[in-house]
Amino acid sequence: MFYWSTNQTITQRAMASPSLREGQKGVMAAVVIRILFVPAIVVIPGVCAYKLFGDIGDATYGRIVAEVMPSWLSGAFAAFMAAAVLTSYTSVLNSSVTLYVCDLHESFIAAKPDVKRLNTIISLVFMVLSIMLVPVYSGAASIINLVQQLNGLLSMPILSAFILGLAFRNVDARAAMTAVVFGVALYAVFTFVWTPIHYIHLMLVTLIACLGVGLSVNRWLFGRRATLGLSFGNQTAAAP
Repeated sequence: MFYWSTNQTITQRAMASPSLREGQKGVMAAVVIRILFVPAIVVIPGVCAYKLFGDIGDATYGRIVAEVMPSWLSGAFAAFMAAAVLTSYTSVLNSSVTLYVCDLHESFIAAKPDVKRLNTIISLVFMVLSIMLVPVYSGAASIINLVQQLNGLLSMPILSAFILGLAFRNVDARAAMTAVVFGVALYAVFTFVWTPIHYIHLMLVTLIACLGVGLSVNRWLFGRRATLGLSFGNQTAAAP
């Protein structure tokens, strides 16, 4: 639900389409690729590699490629992998910069900044920060698991805000934002301080806790009683 509905790197591209119909076409094409082709590309080589080499973690893909692919294609494969990594990195970078400029800087610092110059500066800052974090996580047992775990810092809190906005009526936007901030802090504690169970289960715990906090704050702090019911179109529930 988070990946297809509230993931900034995906929804941002859908909203940037020239028309609603074109955006729908793009999303449907991505769904078809994701459901029909990606599992075969990701799962089948993993199963084969496990049978051939055992549990070798993140080295699996490179090992099976080295065994199966002809050596004369290795250069092209390396270029494809580099392009895929850079595309993913720039997607996250662009989304992060857009979020900062539109939702933070223009709202709280300067309403009409020099967007081109600001985008360049913030992009450079984020790039430097990401490079500085490389030594911190270079010793991780699995980069894939690490990325999935860290995604929980935002995925579950943001998903809770959308659920509060769409599944409930009469929810104050400030209550949803309070739930987001609480969820980020709670999952950060689970990730960096105390991890009692697997992080996948902690994501569910975080989501439920965010919903509880949002509804409680809405009732007791803002004096509004939320009612269950889908809210679309002109029926307003407060999404941030």
